Amino acid sequence: MNALLARTSQGLLARSEAEEEAALRLGAPRENIRLIPSGVDTELFHPEAVPMPPRQRGRRPQAAEPKPGAGKGAQSDATAAAAAKAATAGAKSGGATRPDGSDSPRVLCLDGGGPARATAIAAIRAIPEARLTVAGGTAHEPVRRGRVELLGPVPHTAVPRLLADADVLVSTPDRDSGGSAALEAMACGVPVVATDVGALSDLVLDQITGLLVPPRRPDLVARAIRRVLHRSSWQLALGTAGRDRACARHDWDRVATETERFYLERIEAATAAAAA
Repeated sequence: MNALLARTSQGLLARSEAEEEAALRLGAPRENIRLIPSGVDTELFHPEAVPMPPRQRGRRPQAAEPKPGAGKGAQSDATAAAAAKAATAGAKSGGATRPDGSDSPRVLCLDGGGPARATAIAAIRAIPEARLTVAGGTAHEPVRRGRVELLGPVPHTAVPRLLADADVLVSTPDRDSGGSAALEAMACGVPVVATDVGALSDLVLDQITGLLVPPRRPDLVARAIRRVLHRSSWQLALGTAGRDRACARHDWDRVATETERFYLERIEAATAAAAA
């Protein structure tokens, strides 16, 4: 976005507070900006979208949908936070480590290139009981290096199956990447460990739907992953709150409705101004 576009546009959509602040710094009038978060297909990305591996049964939330008659988006952030707090009350550290290597905790990274992948790989070295799967990045044949599997690019339709087998998603870019991977994980009930940058700062509620860490700190990423893996009750609570938030704030139907309403408002305002 450039300053001329920001100042002269009749309407600007921002996906996050960071984008909204950037538009304001460029001179966009506040009344011309609307913060509408990114959307996700909550049917494609769903805790039961694909058959769940046996090891995950009982560790995934039941599909959390808005109550009949309440409409999508009816559950507030406060409600989601209260649900997570209630679910974690009295949770004790549990044994997420499994002796069978094939049943080790799975960490998934969908940011397959650049600093995000490097951070995830560095973090997993400090968690010897866990395995890391990395999808995305440049094209190559799947490669396994110890406890790290590099899949290369995968079709978007394959992501729900990868998420179905993940205990935690890590999304650790050092700058705003839009946060779509984190949002899809939340919709599937998978806890998220993410860097506190851009849209991720808005999408992931720290200690409620996941954990936020500073960028380029694999040591803190590893610590956050261990916290989730070693407290199974909290893992379930984070996933449940994430699914609730995805349905309440990010379902595509709600996002599309809000976007259409904003466009119509700005068109009406521009028409009225031209006629004055």
